Amino acid sequence: MATLEVYRDKRGGWRWRLVVCNGRIVADGAEGYASRRNAQRAARRMLAQVRQAVELTVEGLKPGRWIL
Repeated sequence: MATLEVYRDKRGGWRWRLVVCNGRIVADGAEGYASRRNAQRAARRMLAQVRQAVELTVEGLKPGRWIL
């Protein structure tokens, strides 16, 4: 299972990262956010886009490859 973490960076901004069960970071925000709420909102948008991409089925596409 993965965990979505929202945390403060060294500059006092807010960031998010997706950490899987072995402790590896598999995704993170490319920028800092002024508020925790904005970082959470960005993370939720990313997760929604990933869910939508996984639901896509494209005829002739090799298994395991998705178009975003």
